[in-house]
Amino acid sequence: MEQPEEIDLFYAILPLFRVSKIVGLSPFNFYSDIKPRKLIHSFSTLAYSIAVSVIIVIAQATAACIDLSQNLPTLLFITTFIYTSVSLTVIITMPIISIIKIKSVSNIINELSEFDVLLWNDLNKRRRIYKMTRLTLVYELLIEILLAIFVLTFFNLASPKNIFNILSINMHFLPNCIEHIVDLHVINLMFLLKQRFSEINNILFVSNDRIRDSKRSTCNKISPEMNLSAREVDRFQRLHSSLSNIVYLINSTFGFQILMNVAAKLFVIIFHSLFAVVTIMKYDRGTYGSLLFNVASSSVLFMKIVHLVLLIMTVNAAENEV
Repeated sequence: MEQPEEIDLFYAILPLFRVSKIVGLSPFNFYSDIKPRKLIHSFSTLAYSIAVSVIIVIAQATAACIDLSQNLPTLLFITTFIYTSVSLTVIITMPIISIIKIKSVSNIINELSEFDVLLWNDLNKRRRIYKMTRLTLVYELLIEILLAIFVLTFFNLASPKNIFNILSINMHFLPNCIEHIVDLHVINLMFLLKQRFSEINNILFVSNDRIRDSKRSTCNKISPEMNLSAREVDRFQRLHSSLSNIVYLINSTFGFQILMNVAAKLFVIIFHSLFAVVTIMKYDRGTYGSLLFNVASSSVLFMKIVHLVLLIMTVNAAENEV
């Protein structure tokens, strides 16, 4: 008889985990012999991630050479050079950080999984939270995939029909998808932290009120209810401390990567904003002056702004709960 799928933190993050594994961002396997399940890294998954990373870097470097070899107006050539240089730097940096920090990443997820068991004793509540998290991730990935297909289609339709332009556009596609997947990692990790800190803070707030009310009603005499509340406060304070340690590990693991990601987005936003300004001013954009290219460029600009805003909002929301 087939056993039902275990509903834990790994069940919740499985959609994003599988997509990340395909593009080489998750060199891990599940270890199911102990409960809760854990992430472990193996030589085969690490070798696959390194191979994918090398292919992506070669593709991005080739696309950069094709872009810079085109006959562009001076202003567009300069901005394209800056854009391709930043993109290449980010694409080289991301896999290197992922490989160097492989142990830290697995520790973060494993510790969060163990933490959830301590925080939510009610198994049904944990299952509801994990199912909702998984559904949210599925919707996020579907939206990202549909937008990526939309943008790629418009760029292919708008570009000159020669083999070099087609190669350049499609070689840029995968690195941009990887950047967006990394964004989803950070955004959802910050949301998980906010959710758990909010739960602890709410319980601590209620428990402190109960202790204070108990002291007032009994003229400072200790009651059994007050003792129970005091034990709850001590337990959740320890949980808060444990979660703070996980936050420190996340900062040391993803801090530089987040900074690089935000900087890259700012450059991309400036680059496509410049295209919009040049279009409005009716300056020559050579082969990139068509309506289809404007639609694709505006779509990329919109996506980058939304991702940047979500990154800032989720990081800020998590910090406010700490």
